[in-house]
Order: sequence, then structure tokens, then C-alpha cells
Amino acid sequence: MSNALTTIATQVASNLGIDIDSQELITTLKTTAFRGAPNITDSQMVAMMMVAKQFNLNPWTNEIYAFPNKGAIVPI
Repeated sequence: MSNALTTIATQVASNLGIDIDSQELITTLKTTAFRGAPNITDSQMVAMMMVAKQFNLNPWTNEIYAFPNKGAIVPI
């Protein structure tokens, strides 16, 4: 797991008031909120989490989700 992903996941969790280990958060996101993109990479997760952080979006309430598109992931 990349440092960038750990950092951004921690920031998003903080914005949402969630106190959780960053690795556990990433695993949970991949298996729940981003389950539509089962092969999401760390880089793609960073991009998704950056959008979530920028717009204060909650992935668990479907305010943002990963949409696979031609081998890429599009934040919706």
C-alpha cells in the first residue's frame, strides 16, 4: 500500500469523523463502497479518495463510488 493512499484515507476518515486504522479503512472501502471496481489499484484509490476529500463526499452513502470504464476507474 502506498504512503499517498494511507495519508489520503486517514484524511478522509478524519473529515467524516471516523477513527479507524488506515489499512482497515482501505480494505473496507474496497469491499464495500468501491466493490463495483474489484481490481481498483492503489493509484486509482488515491484519485477516488482525493475527490472524496475535496468535495467532502462519503463513499458509504454512495455520495461517491468507483465506476469501471475501459480499464480505468471514474469517480461518480
